[in-house]
Amino acid sequence: MIASAYEYHRRTSYDRRSMSGHYLDWANQPSVFKSYPGTPQVALKPDVSALQERQQIGPAHLSMDILGQILLLTHCVTATARHGAGEFYYRSVASAGALYPFELYVGLRNIDAAQPGLYHHNVKDQALSMLREGDIASELKKICGHAPQLSFLISAIFFRSSWKYRDRAYRYHLLDSGHLLENLTQALSFMGLPPKVLYDFDDAAATDFLGLDAAKEAPIVMCVVDAPETDHDSAEPAKLIGEKADLAAQSTVSQREVEYPLISTVSGLTRRGGQTQESFTVGRRLGLQAVAESIQLKPASANPPLPYPKALFRRRSLRNFTKKEMSFGQFSWIAHELAEDMPATSRVITIGALIERVEGVTPGFYVLTDDGAAITPCAHGEFLTRSAHICLDQGWLVNCAIHFVFLTNIGAIEDQFGPRAYRYAMLWAGALGQRIYVGATRLELGCCGIGAFYDREMAQLLGVNEDSQALYVLGVGPVTKVLY
Repeated sequence: MIASAYEYHRRTSYDRRSMSGHYLDWANQPSVFKSYPGTPQVALKPDVSALQERQQIGPAHLSMDILGQILLLTHCVTATARHGAGEFYYRSVASAGALYPFELYVGLRNIDAAQPGLYHHNVKDQALSMLREGDIASELKKICGHAPQLSFLISAIFFRSSWKYRDRAYRYHLLDSGHLLENLTQALSFMGLPPKVLYDFDDAAATDFLGLDAAKEAPIVMCVVDAPETDHDSAEPAKLIGEKADLAAQSTVSQREVEYPLISTVSGLTRRGGQTQESFTVGRRLGLQAVAESIQLKPASANPPLPYPKALFRRRSLRNFTKKEMSFGQFSWIAHELAEDMPATSRVITIGALIERVEGVTPGFYVLTDDGAAITPCAHGEFLTRSAHICLDQGWLVNCAIHFVFLTNIGAIEDQFGPRAYRYAMLWAGALGQRIYVGATRLELGCCGIGAFYDREMAQLLGVNEDSQALYVLGVGPVTKVLY
């Protein structure tokens, strides 16, 4: 078995010479919607039309109406289509294989017209299912050390992704949870409520609080909006709705599930954190060298064609790319979006770009500087054909303008932050990937994420050292037709 996240990533790397196919057990395809039958339901009735054209709302006073809008912007069904024998539901959040391993739980305290307690977000019905009733302050303090007014916990149900991706699935649990986390933080910011992401919390306490089957579902990340200073805790603990065993049973998503010990092992390992140096940034550990002067990015323009809410509801994974150039302004706008959190981002991942068709930029491999103001060339040349070959020979990737690539050195960040660093890096990669998805849609460009590639070949293509890895690839560029 493995003793580190670094070993897990190595063990689950794809190698062209040793890949073997496997069949999908369609009779046991996991359910992608979780519900809690028999628990009290609170219907959310957000006004979609009121959100569509707005550029910004806030600051907001927390109420159930505001919460409904936050949750709509965080995760919603955007369209349905016939698919095989049933219906396929498009969502505002990207997910590998459309398997949606993540679940969202909401803790409410002292919010207008809301009964305090713990709820599960039912995305299909846009409703909240109550799991605990009453003030949850004491439980929250066990989890994160204080009692926020509004708290969100994102979990991952293991079998949803491992049904298709087997041992490699924990990568997608984290990337996909990062997609959802990005939508959540953007929604809170849009509503004028400053989000605070908590990557470090007590996993065991969170698992108990949510009533999960720990062998099948695990908490991944937490996000909170802190309570006003005048807030007071109740002396009475929250009351569990129903039996704990009944809540845990909802972590089962298929009649016959296969357990993958490697996933439960790495999930357990990443509960542990460590010490770090404040000055540490992972870019210094990748072995990359500049081959020319950095290129300054163009200042971000005011607003792209589509408002953020409308773009979010129209987001799709598009593959109908055409070999046309992106403008330098479009590229700069996306880069500025990615650079918004660069001081935190650069500690665990480096943002790279294989650029082939951006106006005025010599084709090559570039990295975004730590201040986010420029891109530095690390190699010149045309890379997209080779990158597409490495991404399991998905030929449509050749037609993109750019392949964004998120890089890290897992061993180095694990030494600094402990095994939990793997969560930091993969969650950041997923969050920034979702930011690219929505940003590309706002610019009326196409985007599609790729989590499956031959790992060592990709690292060699990028010229990083033996210990460094690519985590996620996203193709971006003009498309022949915007399909929405």
